[in-house]
Amino acid sequence: MKYSIAERQKRAEELRSQGYNCAQCVMMVFDDVTGLYESIAARMLAGFGSGMGQAKEVCGTLAAATALRGVLYYKSPADKINVYKANTAFNDAFEERNGSTRCGELKRGGKPCLQLIKYVIEMMALEIEDGKQHN
Repeated sequence: MKYSIAERQKRAEELRSQGYNCAQCVMMVFDDVTGLYESIAARMLAGFGSGMGQAKEVCGTLAAATALRGVLYYKSPADKINVYKANTAFNDAFEERNGSTRCGELKRGGKPCLQLIKYVIEMMALEIEDGKQHN
């Protein structure tokens, strides 16, 4: 990978300060492994902020991690079950650490978005570096 975890997290901070949502911040900093232009990633994930269009449901960082796994690991319908399994394990670990996977609950619990963004970036970078491709 081209960027370190710290470099990805710093870039995400910059993106967040420019007004990008949590999902966009996560996805956009993995452009070197997805091959997606930042502008495409930003447009794709634009509706996933504040728990999917302000519905306060699934945290945008998790939506981005799910999308990132799809880009990296999905090549045919046969791959979807492994992508599902990887997402389930990741979401379970996220919930164990943070108390929920839902944006509204995380915010009520005082979890800062930037902290969640950095956590998901770190975990996704480690997953990718460890070669845990699930296909």
